[in-house]
Amino acid sequence: MSKGSNGNILLTNANIYGYEDADTILIEKGVIRKIGKDTEISKIPLSSYMILDLEGRMVLPGLADAHMHLFGYSLSLTRLDLRRVMSIEELKKKLYSFYLKSRSTWIIGRGWDQENFKEKRYPTRWDLDEVVPDRPVVLTRVCGHIAVVNTKALKLSNITRDTPNPPGGIIGRNNEGEPNGLLYESALDLVYSKIPSLSIWEKKRALFSAINEALSYGLTELHVMSVSREELNLYKSIFSRNSSPIKLKLYIEPVLLDSYQNDAKVGGNAEIKGIKIFVDGSFGARTAALREPYDDDLSTSGILTITREQLANLVRKAERKGLQVALHAIGDRGLEFILDTLEELYHENKERIRRIVRI
Repeated sequence: MSKGSNGNILLTNANIYGYEDADTILIEKGVIRKIGKDTEISKIPLSSYMILDLEGRMVLPGLADAHMHLFGYSLSLTRLDLRRVMSIEELKKKLYSFYLKSRSTWIIGRGWDQENFKEKRYPTRWDLDEVVPDRPVVLTRVCGHIAVVNTKALKLSNITRDTPNPPGGIIGRNNEGEPNGLLYESALDLVYSKIPSLSIWEKKRALFSAINEALSYGLTELHVMSVSREELNLYKSIFSRNSSPIKLKLYIEPVLLDSYQNDAKVGGNAEIKGIKIFVDGSFGARTAALREPYDDDLSTSGILTITREQLANLVRKAERKGLQVALHAIGDRGLEFILDTLEELYHENKERIRRIVRI
């Protein structure tokens, strides 16, 4: 391998996907300029190039992740990871260990899945209170559609037995009507809104850690869903002056639609592509909208988080502003709800491509 600079690289002895007769790639200032045989390209003066012999390794085009939550994932890198936890007792042990090391005023984690718990039940606020009674705790399920919080978090969020369910959400309660710490769908916002915001420096550091991890997997484009105002402002503050090392296609939350003025360019390689609309929840939270009740909970068949009129109006408004619509549906009833609504809208705009995600 010879050393070069300025983004000039020559990849040799490569197995290039889609190019059976080529084995060499010439890159100038970070841009692919030529793909061909080594015997052809090696004739070019290469003194300023870094030459890498790939020894027959595969070279693929950059990959695109078509559905992810970049800011949420970046924050999770600094929070309690509850994936692969197999019981509520193990969850409590991990929570207590994290609590002892953390200086944060709020303890935040994600990744638990009651389907894997040997207790075969959801955790409750009383489970969390046993190990962390004095600081608010918010632990989001792996799907992101349900969270369990402790009593301290409920009090700081002013959630009591008299608090009604918010539109599109449910506050979990025990048989006596007391909140049990479980929050579903939009009810999560009752607590999320109380969590202190990180400094801009902490946000940027977390974001670039996540972007660098994505790049390490060969991802060169991310479709970032449910972008909030906070997240959008973060991207603007970073990429209005600096180019993003990865392409970002942003799908904003519906609440940002009215303020969107066809200014899609955020900066660098980041742009607003569309809007993300939720129609139902998730199987794990038992909020995905089904035609029939869940076989392990006959009291519910999930929920629709929006009315047909609201959905139709959002689609119309977004498409008038040139945005693509990405629609979340997991349950069969949720999917039918979307298809029926889009069928009604088809004659109004036959050219638009609408995405249904998370089927």
